[in-house]
Amino acid sequence: MTTLEERAAKLAMRANGSHEWTLERGRGQTYSTASPTLYFHDEYPSSSVMAGCPRRTYVCKFSDLKTARNELQSIGLTYINMMDTCGTTHIDIDDATRHLPDDAG
Repeated sequence: MTTLEERAAKLAMRANGSHEWTLERGRGQTYSTASPTLYFHDEYPSSSVMAGCPRRTYVCKFSDLKTARNELQSIGLTYINMMDTCGTTHIDIDDATRHLPDDAG
């Protein structure tokens, strides 16, 4: 199993364009949790049908905010803390794929 530091380094190396990290309550298309969750943000590469669109990658979930802050500080990761504002960077799949052609017919 990879460490958080190793995972962060791999994501930063893969980054397409500028990138950032957010710590927020976990929310996706099929899940929601109050646990602090770290996400990596960049753009889809030119080889993707989503080229140029925002891409958010789940990195990990923490048991509590204090643990999250301590672990992220220990590896020197700079992130946007959205835990206090209850904000989310989740984009609904219908909104994210609106520009794609409809295969239905």
